[in-house]
Amino acid sequence: MNNDPGSQQWARPTIPIYRRLLEHTLLVENTDMNRKIMQQFETIKKPVIANACGDTASLVDNGHLIVVTSTRKDEGKTYISLNLALAIAAEQEQSVILIDGDILDRGMTRLLNLEGFPGFIDIIESSETTIQGALIKSDIPELYILPVGSMTERGIQALCSLNMDKFLTDLSHLFQDSIIIIDTPAVLTFTGTQVFTEIAGQIVFVIEANATTEKSIHAALELLPPGAPVNLVLNKSRSLSRQR
Repeated sequence: MNNDPGSQQWARPTIPIYRRLLEHTLLVENTDMNRKIMQQFETIKKPVIANACGDTASLVDNGHLIVVTSTRKDEGKTYISLNLALAIAAEQEQSVILIDGDILDRGMTRLLNLEGFPGFIDIIESSETTIQGALIKSDIPELYILPVGSMTERGIQALCSLNMDKFLTDLSHLFQDSIIIIDTPAVLTFTGTQVFTEIAGQIVFVIEANATTEKSIHAALELLPPGAPVNLVLNKSRSLSRQR
């Protein structure tokens, strides 16, 4: 099934996030920040787009489903997730679904002021909440958001359940023509992150330059599925990206 999120009939008004992005100096059109870092995110997004819907897409299962993670928290993966989504959404007619899957930090949900909205936890915890019903249309063209949602002990347990697998599978099938980016907890701080990485077609792995140890990087990379395309992003450095 190839649904375009833009074709959905939205029950709620468009949620404005543009000003929030400006406040946090994120990658939006026609700003100084856009001119300074767009070229760096061009380097990151090219292989991601190629594996999702370009020349190498036929070689990558679920290539349009991308997980962004890191070794530990505070390495900048939410910043990378948001900017990568914005950079790809700027592509003509390319819709992007950005999901806050970091149940520990909820950084994206908090940054975009989306606390209180239903999200992916509500979807996997209750059949009453659907993906289409929880997806938020933003005021950035082609960008759609799915926040964390309600946080309960039952919801955390549901992450490792069959409902979680069904959510990711349904998401991938429903929006095959969209690029889906999931900001997840750091690999070494939450074992549930492997639920995301096992079904994802691509992984963007964020490393904080001059801070993350080589030992911890290797330990985290060993937990990723073998053979999965991994883009290593060295955050807070002059050179942002390389492929593993």
